[in-house]
Amino acid sequence: KVSRYLMKITEHELTVRQTKQVAKFLNTITDFERLGDDAVDIADVAKDMDEQDVAFSDEGQYEISAAKAAVKELLNLTVGGFTEDNLEAAFRVEPLVELVGNLCAALRSRHITRLHTGKCKLEYGFAFNNLLSIFENLASHCSNVATAIMEMEYSSAYMKEYHRSIRENRNEDYNRYYTEYEMMFDINGYKEKRREKREKEKAKKETGKQNSSEK
Repeated sequence: KVSRYLMKITEHELTVRQTKQVAKFLNTITDFERLGDDAVDIADVAKDMDEQDVAFSDEGQYEISAAKAAVKELLNLTVGGFTEDNLEAAFRVEPLVELVGNLCAALRSRHITRLHTGKCKLEYGFAFNNLLSIFENLASHCSNVATAIMEMEYSSAYMKEYHRSIRENRNEDYNRYYTEYEMMFDINGYKEKRREKREKEKAKKETGKQNSSEK
């Protein structure tokens, strides 16, 4: 229905800006539909986990939470950039898309290791991998939407060259954005977090013993 409505709009005389806006909507409708499908898929995974009483290991939960936070930021950037025609937000999308892909690849590898060592059960692995695949799909659609935003200001030929070379010839902004997100969504902090938790618990016990002896 939205596509038909937009096509009818093109039958009327439009300004250059309006023409670009219509093109942006037409080029992103499918991606937004797919983002909606991905959201439903995440809900289905969560429902299945609840019904089967499945829970990730503490380490797995920490990792998937970091990836989830990165995807949430990616969606916020994409939707915000789309609704506000925000080029800066659009240019921030691709570095975060790359990071999400790298996170998912790393987490998939770590999860396989946990399966081999018996730290995680096979039935939990299906849900974990399904979520990672959905996150990757979400990132791909966000990349497409960001491209549509940038095409309002730059030619299609420029954008094709941009996507062909951006990861090979990273500019200063791209590297800065990637590093910023890499620090924000760190998947390597679980062991340190666990160590800090144990130290706090140990200190709490020692304080309790000291208070008891003083009494």
